[in-house]
Amino acid sequence: MLKRLKIIYINMLSVIKGKFTKKYPEIKKVKLDILGISYNKSGDQIIYVVILGEDGGTRKIPVMINYFEAQAIAIEVEKISPIVPFVYDAFKEIIISHKINFEEILITEFKNDVLLTYLVGKKDKVELRTSDAISLSVRMGYPIYIYEPILEKVDKEVQKFYTIKDSKEIIPYKDKLASMTIEELNDSLSLTIEDEEYEKASEIRDELLRRKMQSQERQ
Repeated sequence: MLKRLKIIYINMLSVIKGKFTKKYPEIKKVKLDILGISYNKSGDQIIYVVILGEDGGTRKIPVMINYFEAQAIAIEVEKISPIVPFVYDAFKEIIISHKINFEEILITEFKNDVLLTYLVGKKDKVELRTSDAISLSVRMGYPIYIYEPILEKVDKEVQKFYTIKDSKEIIPYKDKLASMTIEELNDSLSLTIEDEEYEKASEIRDELLRRKMQSQERQ
């Protein structure tokens, strides 16, 4: 994690120095919207996926993210003030304080099941992990675009292997808790305590207590 953050920070410093000056090609771009965040349990892990959807269309792109990234996106969309700022909040301050003029997030390629994603300005661009780019997008208001041929390519692959449910918005945190199993709640409780997200841990404990009381009433 620290290595990845270091790479992102170095890239941003390089932009400040004007090292990234290549222009991206003029190919038709399609705007993407964040449709929702879903999660599934695989073994002892919870896998989170943010769904990007074609604006005004039906094609979709799933982007796998971890628990930390899911929190970073959901908290900003829901306008919740975190106890401790996320690293993306620091990057936001760097961009603003150095007056770096980025305009959009652009997905340019799909290779080996990996999306190549850039933070783009008129003269500068920085390659980021797609999940990091989404977290910056919701904070800075950057629109997300993808080249038309890449969207078509990804959508075809998605249709072969995945079934993505329609979703209109990020699932509110409390609604997520209500839909989780007891085992998933306990796993999430452990993770939030480890991450020192005590406010979230309190909400999970409340949900576990509510479930326990409901179970006792039925007996």
